[in-house]
Parts: sequence; C-alpha cells; structure tokens
Amino acid sequence: MTRGAHTVTVVGGRGAVGTMLAEWAAADGDGDGDAVIVVDLPGRVAGDSTGPSGAGIDGAGIDGAGIDGAGIDTVASGTVPGDVTAPEAALVSVLARTDVLILAVPESVAVACLPIVEALLPAGALVVDTLSVKSRYAAALDEVGFGHRAVGVNPMFAPSLSPDGRAVAVVAYDGRPVPADLREPWTRRGARVVSVSADEHDRLTATTQALTHATVLAFGRALGHLDVSVDDLLSLAAPPHLVTLALLSRVASGTPEVYREIQSANPYAEQARAALAAGVREVGKAARAGDSAFADLLDRARDPLRHRTEELRATCTALFADPALFPEPTDATPEGQPCPRT
Repeated sequence: MTRGAHTVTVVGGRGAVGTMLAEWAAADGDGDGDAVIVVDLPGRVAGDSTGPSGAGIDGAGIDGAGIDGAGIDTVASGTVPGDVTAPEAALVSVLARTDVLILAVPESVAVACLPIVEALLPAGALVVDTLSVKSRYAAALDEVGFGHRAVGVNPMFAPSLSPDGRAVAVVAYDGRPVPADLREPWTRRGARVVSVSADEHDRLTATTQALTHATVLAFGRALGHLDVSVDDLLSLAAPPHLVTLALLSRVASGTPEVYREIQSANPYAEQARAALAAGVREVGKAARAGDSAFADLLDRARDPLRHRTEELRATCTALFADPALFPEPTDATPEGQPCPRT
C-alpha cells in the first residue's frame, strides 16, 4: 500500500476490502524484495478463498501459496492461515518483519489484536485499519498506549466499484499529516482523499452511511408491510422509485456484519435514526395540515442542501436521463411487462 515498504501484511485479506488492498499493494510494489502477505482465518485461506462479497485473490504478485512456519523466511509473498488475536509461530514471524500492517477486519478483532501487534511489530511499522467506525478504535489505541503509527482508511464505495472520482476517508489518529505514500495509491486510482479526525469521521458517516442505509432498509420494510408485488411496482415505477428499489436491492443484499456495525458501533447512528423517524412524522403532519404547510415542509427539507441545491438537481436530472439506467421502450418489450423507464 505504500512505496518503499518491504513487507505489506493484510489481515482479513480474503474479504472484499482486504482483497482490493492486497492486490493494490502487489501491483504498486517496486519488485525489489517487496512482499505482500495475506492473512486470514484457516478456513478462509485453505478452503474458502472468497470474502463476503465473493471476491477472491488473484492479483499480480499474490501467488496464493500457503506458508508454514518452516518456510516463512524463504517465501516472498503468499498466504498465512492464522488468527491475529492469537497468532501462532508462522504469523508471529510474519508480523515481526511487517512494515505495513493492514487490518481489514471487524472492529472487535481490530481492538482485540492491538496489544499483540504492538508487541510483535518492528519499530517504524505503520498500522492501517479499514473500519467503518473510527472513534471506539481510536479510544482503544489510547487505552493500550499504542506506540506504532496508526492511520485509518474508509473507502466510501464497495470494492466492486472503480475508485475513480470516489471518496476515501483517512484518519491520522495522532493528528499528524497523512503520509504521502499512503495517500498515493488512492489518488493514483482517481480517488479523492478526505482527511478527518476519528470523531469527524463518525459524525459524517452517521449521516452518509447509517442514515442512508436506515432510510433504504426502512423503505424495504414499508414495502413489506404494504404487501405490493414488485412486478406491479416496476410496471408503474417513476425514476425516483426505481432508483430507490435498486438501492434497496444493493443494500439488503450486503454483508449483514458490515451493515450492522455501521448501525450499532457508530456513536451517532442512534441520533441519525431518531432524526429519520422525526422526519417521517413531519411529512405526515404536513400532509394533514394542508398545502401551505406542505410547501413549507419542502422548503425546510431542501434547506440542508443550501448552495449545492441546483448542482444536485442537475445530478439527478442527468441520472434520470441516462439511457443505460432508463432505456426507452422498445418493440422487444413484451406486452404487459414492465419497461425500465416507467
């Protein structure tokens, strides 16, 4: 993940984010003694080579060869089965020569392993986490008196998507500027690096992620309560409804542990869900009160967009006009079948 690092070790490297970062590290290495080592639980390394999203490791430089304790010092790159919270000999040896440790693991694992990696990593090592929530991990770093440089990243996109034009949040837990060689793999691929503190990260993602996901999932449960056929919905779906259905399909098909952590671990998520519930109540109240009250509701709903209102309206217009998303009806559309434009 960084230029000049001799060994990059990705714990949780069989998961979707771990796979992406391991492949990037392999592609970005200068080939002069660099190594990328993937670590994951024994069952995931030996049997299931896919992460939660089904993404496997096939990047250049990751040979997929297993490493045992006897051969660890003779293999440049490969995979190591192991539990970073209870490392055995092979993993201990890997950690002892790791320059960049990437923790692509759940929060509970990242927190539990801190005293262990603190003791095993060499001086000067960099630890990078990919957690969706940062403040509790930041507190754990302080609690153990973590002595290595620690930086958090959180890509605001699924690994199946291109990073080009998308944001990645970066948190330097010690408050120092983020190392240029940590930013560079993201910017080289077109991503926008946004530096925030751990608390700022969680405040923002409570809205961008927790609130958004809660809105989409609540919409899905409302559909269930209304008991309307999806085929009937698609036959008459206006563009906003079709986009929301598509969002529901994506979010509700995600990894439960990831989406739950966003809702449960973020200290500001409960406040975001309460604000969503309050907003729904306001819509109902305005609908009952009459046209003037509803016009006022629209104004107040639009207020948070402020000077970006017209820009975002243009984005929506472009989205709805995209023929790839909303193709024109064709003669091939069977009679009585829904057309994606409707």
